[in-house]
Amino acid sequence: MFKVKAFGYNKDDLTKRVPLKISNEAKYYEFLKTIAEEYPFLTVVGLRIITEIKLKNFLQNQGIGFNDRDNLGDLINKLPNGIPDAQIKILRDFKELENIASHGYEISRETAKWAVDAIPAFLGSIK
Repeated sequence: MFKVKAFGYNKDDLTKRVPLKISNEAKYYEFLKTIAEEYPFLTVVGLRIITEIKLKNFLQNQGIGFNDRDNLGDLINKLPNGIPDAQIKILRDFKELENIASHGYEISRETAKWAVDAIPAFLGSIK
């Protein structure tokens, strides 16, 4: 029926969690902008990845604990006081958007373009 190798992967890769490092964020954001027109859902999913990385780094630098399996909503809820409500709202709106995109639903080009401007601006404002 299906002609797929039963074990064509390293099973340890399914459980090993090594944090992803993006060496050139500016280049990564530029790439996401270039695909926003044709693949808006991929733009949003790509932003989700870097958003989770940056929020985990921020929380760690603030001495705030988190679980490696925390999702974006969990990470947002752990952000310390002092971040303006308007920025938290952007993150919460983005969380809903990335859930839609990552579960196989369409995202408009305009929405993806908003996200690829708003999210890097927010992430650049936290250290």
